[in-house]
Amino acid sequence: MNKLIITSFSILITPFCYADIWGVEDAILIAKATEQLAVLKGQYKTLKETYDKSKKQLTELDNIKKMGIGNYGWGQMQNTLGDLKQREWSPSSWENALKNIAGGNPERYKKLVDSYEKQHKTLSDTDFLKGASKEKLEEHKQSRKINRAANIQSTYAFNDINNHLKEVYKLSSKIEKTKNTKSAMDLNSRLLAEIAYIQTQNLKMQAVLNQQASQSGARELSSESQSASFNRLPDE
Repeated sequence: MNKLIITSFSILITPFCYADIWGVEDAILIAKATEQLAVLKGQYKTLKETYDKSKKQLTELDNIKKMGIGNYGWGQMQNTLGDLKQREWSPSSWENALKNIAGGNPERYKKLVDSYEKQHKTLSDTDFLKGASKEKLEEHKQSRKINRAANIQSTYAFNDINNHLKEVYKLSSKIEKTKNTKSAMDLNSRLLAEIAYIQTQNLKMQAVLNQQASQSGARELSSESQSASFNRLPDE
């Protein structure tokens, strides 16, 4: 084939040099065939370049596709069922909080209850009644329950702050280790979930503060009612 091309180019340069051997008509046909061959070679080169570019683009698209799929395990990092139980340390309801019923970490919660009882001594019901009415006793008992629940909740949450900071640090330290866009997006979603956990704890503490404020208001209303009842004029 290479010999034929060389021969054809030679004929193209001197199309009639072989006229004496093959004749003029044959020389012209060979020259035209050589020209067509050159055109075909140019077309082939263009097609090959187009094919190579298309193949490269297809490879790049495939790589982009791979970057958008995959499971890298970020969702399970410090986010297992066991981790969830630890986060559910607070009681499932306010009523349970007043009864000292813990959520997912009863041992730690009980230690906080015991610590509160040791630090906040109070009179027995009998001794309290020696200097106050039954109504005041009920108010005192309810206020004590609410204060105890609020104290335990706030202490637990405060002691847990550094744990949240460590979790955020662990997750953020993995940013440079993400393999592709999908991995980075998954890690970002996990960070957002951790922030959501922290915001949920903040919401719990806000609810506790609201309960304390509500109880304070209830005590004031009760005191006003008792005072009005005591100060009212005798029935005529």
